[in-house]
Amino acid sequence: MSSTAHSTTTDQEKQSRPASNTSASAVTFPEGGLSGWLTVLGSALILFSTFGVSLSFGVLEDHYTRIFLNESSASDVSWIGSMQLFLDFGIGLPAGKLFDDGYYRHLMTGGTVIYLFSFFMLSICEPNQYYQVFLSQGVGMGIGMGLLFVPAVSLPSHYFKAKRSLVMGMAFAGSALGGVVFPIILNHLINGPVGFHWGIRTVAFITALLLVIGNLLTKPRLPTKKERAPEDNAVLKLILKDFPYWLSVWGACLVLWGLFFPYFYLQLYAVLHGVDKNVAFYTITVLNAATVVGRLVPNLLADVYGALNVAIPMTTVSGGLVFAMLNLKTVWSLFVFAAFYGFFSGAFMSLLTAIMSSFAFSVNEIGSRIGIAMFILSLPLLTGAPLQGALLHPPEYTWWRGVTFSGVVQLAGVSLMVLSRSMVARRKGTWRNQRAVSRPYNSTHPTHFHPMKNTRYDRTSGIANEMADSILGSRKNGLASILAGGALDNDPPEDVKEEILRRTRIFYFNRMTGNAISMDEAREFEHAQRAREMSDAEASGSALAAPSVTSSDASADTDAEPVVLSFAQLQALIEAGKADQIPNNKIIPDELNDEAPSTSAAPVRKKPWEVATETGQVP
Repeated sequence: MSSTAHSTTTDQEKQSRPASNTSASAVTFPEGGLSGWLTVLGSALILFSTFGVSLSFGVLEDHYTRIFLNESSASDVSWIGSMQLFLDFGIGLPAGKLFDDGYYRHLMTGGTVIYLFSFFMLSICEPNQYYQVFLSQGVGMGIGMGLLFVPAVSLPSHYFKAKRSLVMGMAFAGSALGGVVFPIILNHLINGPVGFHWGIRTVAFITALLLVIGNLLTKPRLPTKKERAPEDNAVLKLILKDFPYWLSVWGACLVLWGLFFPYFYLQLYAVLHGVDKNVAFYTITVLNAATVVGRLVPNLLADVYGALNVAIPMTTVSGGLVFAMLNLKTVWSLFVFAAFYGFFSGAFMSLLTAIMSSFAFSVNEIGSRIGIAMFILSLPLLTGAPLQGALLHPPEYTWWRGVTFSGVVQLAGVSLMVLSRSMVARRKGTWRNQRAVSRPYNSTHPTHFHPMKNTRYDRTSGIANEMADSILGSRKNGLASILAGGALDNDPPEDVKEEILRRTRIFYFNRMTGNAISMDEAREFEHAQRAREMSDAEASGSALAAPSVTSSDASADTDAEPVVLSFAQLQALIEAGKADQIPNNKIIPDELNDEAPSTSAAPVRKKPWEVATETGQVP
């Protein structure tokens, strides 16, 4: 199936793939194509079968607490789901690095085998054997999901750039759709005549089929680590020193610490408040159904307005909505809350990878950025649900404690993301509506701009100078980090050195000015600039033989536009010993001027009391 799907790849996609072992080859994106959209579909199926099942833990939480593991506390049971999410995100660090290094197929095969084996082992667990359920679902399925998660959400970025947030949201929508389908299936199977064991086994067979199809549809297209230029592999220090990136990571930690409280406990809340259990489980279905929309619409907006700009208001509403749980009195209020909370919380989950990838300056860095973030985010996912379960203090279930914790930590996380967004905006010069400022790229100096070509900077030269100093300082620091990372060790070829410097210039120029200049655009500009300088040099060489312009001719042509020579023309005139032919060149004599100073023609300014005497007004 995969060979058939990918054999029809268009010629345009094939031509867009960068050549291996060529440092000058630029990464291009087909922005779709058959292979691109099949990869998005395959990623969605993988997340549907893995993360979608984990979003159904609310159904299993209720069944474990009341029936299958009724000798264990709610906090103990919640450790199963927390461990699963912890490993799902925590293994993202090695998985993201291996994905960037070109081991995509190894990760997908290994993750699929481990996940399915653990899923089938869950189906043979015995009642009240807590360790069996914990090892099979919490540990085994968590490890398998962790190997699959980061590659599945990162792979669409190989095919898309302008629509990157949207396609990542579409892949994440697969997990949300799984969170709609699997709760219904699990509830009818494990609470029906089939029972727990065959109910789990049936879902495992479904996920096995979908994972096989997803593996066949997905396919990476960018060079592996061995095929890339050396400078593409020396970015770890830049990531570690990217303070706004880390602010967003820690802000996301706080948000995720409380985000899943309704996912884990809303069904139990409904049952304990008198809602029929056959109706209560549909709250999880509605919650996850709303996240399907919440993972598409905000991501579409993120490609226009920026991932952080969309995530901040969405998560603010999500954190505030949690407090509404304390006043849910009717069945309809439960479903309305589930719909709204699912939409706004789903937006954050979907935008999370887009936020982290937005800090990357190379597509080969996206997997590492997401993987590092996922590893850090696994810690609140591990401790969040058990801590909230302990705050509930069953069997009394003091709901206001868990609700307050969930809402407060989400809003605290938003405050850190606001600070991160402010720092990025200041660094780019886009705060207070400065985003519209655009400066032409210069290959020699990334802060070079032409005031006469940019009237906004012509009017605000102070801001321009401040911005130029900021870009220059940041570029020097970044270049120092690259050099310290060993990018220029072992005396690489000149073309590799040139490529390293070019990437540094473009990265910091884009970061500070808000532009999005690609490597191809920079190379085209540099080639055109060199060609223009060569033609100017040839023209100046032919002009050397022409008669020099006399002073009388020059004075007669004072109204003409002054001639501006390029550096190549200046160099040619100086090397030829004809500096006198440089326009506006002043030759300073060696001896002093003995002539008397000229008399000023300007009127003499009068003193204030002299003006008052003449006008008759005494001050």
